[in-house]
Amino acid sequence: MTAKERFRIGAIEYAEQLNAAGDVCLAQEYFDKALTIQDDETVRALRDVAAEECFTLNNPPTEVPPTAKPPAQQPPNPTKAPTQQPTAIPTEIPTEEPTEEPTEEPTP
Repeated sequence: MTAKERFRIGAIEYAEQLNAAGDVCLAQEYFDKALTIQDDETVRALRDVAAEECFTLNNPPTEVPPTAKPPAQQPPNPTKAPTQQPTAIPTEIPTEEPTEEPTEEPTP
């Protein structure tokens, strides 16, 4: 057995341990190292699973607000009379009799 083959087997076993411990991103790296030495369908499948889990951990889904339709706008009704704003009613009661003479000089 060559040193490369021993490294490949060790990398796979270490990657499996990392994967079992929950360190999927580092496991993916070691699966990749083993695959650079020899392509293996089983190792590639393990690497793909680890890569997907690593991506999910590093890119959590964001909440997308539900799309809401804006309320339909009513067309103006030409037959309806315009509404008048109510006038303000004074809340104070006058204490003096009103006079007809101005109390201030008019401004020119």
